[in-house]
Amino acid sequence: MARRKVEIFIHKQGKDDLAGFLERNEVEGSWWTALDGGMYKAAFIYEAEKTEDLIDRLEKKYAEMPGFRIILSPVEAVIPRAPEEESVPEEETEEKAQEKKVLLLRISRAELYDDIRDFSEMNRNFIIMVVL
Repeated sequence: MARRKVEIFIHKQGKDDLAGFLERNEVEGSWWTALDGGMYKAAFIYEAEKTEDLIDRLEKKYAEMPGFRIILSPVEAVIPRAPEEESVPEEETEEKAQEKKVLLLRISRAELYDDIRDFSEMNRNFIIMVVL
């Protein structure tokens, strides 16, 4: 299962509300760090295919809060391993299996925007690709 590490920087006035939000959304572990200036950092691991919706809701809820920021990183491995989910019944159709596979490969909109911005900077490689 593909996962993402999400780090959220939030002012102390939103800390308790964010903690409740994360608990309601059943994130995989959460770690809190107190920072300077009344800021906190919450870090947690979340399923990749559900990350975009979660980030959209967080941004909508906390975007106006001073110092709010979300950092999203792909997770290669987690040790100890998370317990495996129960096996899926064999009745699963090929169409559902294909849809599930596509969701696992999908990246969030925020990741896509950052990738596009990185690759569209005017540099030698960009000019060569445009000419080609």
